[in-house]
Amino acid sequence: MNNKIVFAIILTVIVVAGGIREKDVLIEVNKIFRKLKNQTKIGKLKTVVKQKTSQFLQKEKKTDQTHLVIGFRSFSLFDKRNPTLAVLSSILSSGMSSRLFQKLREELGVCYYVRASNDPSTNVGCFDISAGVTNSRVLEVVGEILKECRRLKTELVSKSELEKVKEYIIGNSKMSLEASDDIANFLGGQEILKHEIKSPEEKFKQIRAVSAENIKRVANEIFKNNKLNMALIGPKVDPKKLKNTLKI
Repeated sequence: MNNKIVFAIILTVIVVAGGIREKDVLIEVNKIFRKLKNQTKIGKLKTVVKQKTSQFLQKEKKTDQTHLVIGFRSFSLFDKRNPTLAVLSSILSSGMSSRLFQKLREELGVCYYVRASNDPSTNVGCFDISAGVTNSRVLEVVGEILKECRRLKTELVSKSELEKVKEYIIGNSKMSLEASDDIANFLGGQEILKHEIKSPEEKFKQIRAVSAENIKRVANEIFKNNKLNMALIGPKVDPKKLKNTLKI
């Protein structure tokens, strides 16, 4: 690779958290990096989406359980709807009282783990739901997961459930920022990717502002067949039955 290109796409952000003095940090940083010169940043290609219907890929393998991931294209890192997706994903899978945990683990007993998350990138995001399920009940599980997604498109989340999930998110976020290196990662990641830094309290305010109407609207925006994909590893499942089941 051409060295000039390498230097053109490198971005360095230095974050220091803990009992330090800003003056001392600046002295050390200038001492180490003063000879480096700024380069012109090269833009990345924008994602072009051409998908028209749901798609799936399965890898046949002899396993004790089938591992699957159902994904929907979501929003970029800069989209204001991401706090809503954070709450939506927690409604589905955060904690033992979450909807998918209750349905798949407690009621049906078909999976060991189930989790949902949203992973926003610079120009597109991915909302995914993953699970490890009993081999013989893959189609049933896929159907139940999509049923819960459809439910979010048609029903408003109750006030009590919404408030419980919000406090769950905020509580976990506070615990994840107890160490100095966690705070450095929290701040540095924002600066590198978004060139702006929001405090934890500002983030919590965004979570608390999410309404049931926001969730229903966003669910209708991302839970669509032309944004739906699935990958699974395990004993082979009838492709025709998979195709018929994989509809939102």
